[in-house]
Amino acid sequence: MITILCADKNSNYFKVHRAVNIFDEKRNAFTYEGTDRVIAHPPCAQWCRMKNFANKSQVNIELAAFCIDKVKKNGGILEQPAGSSMFKYFGIKHNFSFYQCIFGYPAKKHTWLFTNNVYMLPLPVFKVHPGMQFKSNIQMTSTMRARMPVSLCEYLIDSVSL
Repeated sequence: MITILCADKNSNYFKVHRAVNIFDEKRNAFTYEGTDRVIAHPPCAQWCRMKNFANKSQVNIELAAFCIDKVKKNGGILEQPAGSSMFKYFGIKHNFSFYQCIFGYPAKKHTWLFTNNVYMLPLPVFKVHPGMQFKSNIQMTSTMRARMPVSLCEYLIDSVSL
């Protein structure tokens, strides 16, 4: 089974029809003690490009460290927006990147992954159509910005499952 750490309470992982063990805020990722591979989405607000507007949280720093540790020990994926300072802070490097628009996300949203003991499946082919436009972050609510498409959730699960 794959374990999802730090899922949003409205995450599309809850719509995926696969056996996954989801830890949202209510279940508290810190309580996860298993050895299954993980897909971790620690809160990005204080690490992303707009971090100057975020409330700093020691708990979120500890949660990021916990997630990185689980990815290193169990194998899996840590996901963050491109440019996240989390990678430098913890001395890790992203080793996979893509734009979420290829999975149907309404904005381009460049994303970085730190993977360990995972074979990432080939990314889907993305076709640009004449007149195609993407939303900007300003046009989206924070909830919309945080929600990954179901197809991306499935892609990450499938990659970790190999």
